[in-house]
Amino acid sequence: GGEALVTLAMVGYPEAVSESFASYPVDAALPVPESLRDGPVWLRNDAEVRARPPQLTNYRAPHAREAVAAIPLRVEGAPMGGLAL
Repeated sequence: GGEALVTLAMVGYPEAVSESFASYPVDAALPVPESLRDGPVWLRNDAEVRARPPQLTNYRAPHAREAVAAIPLRVEGAPMGGLAL
């Protein structure tokens, strides 16, 4: 595996947010890398999102009701990336 994850697309967020998530370490305390390590991540509401490490603060949309789901993408068991909604 690689040492960094690269965001291929990010929709609905300001450019500054997209730029801050252009690339990040596979061991980052963020939902996609966490899902690759431990399985799917589901943050059910804004309070759960806000309780996460500061790296996730910029990701939050300007509205108060947001959840995050992160799903690992694997091929024959090997991590290939992830999908976050």
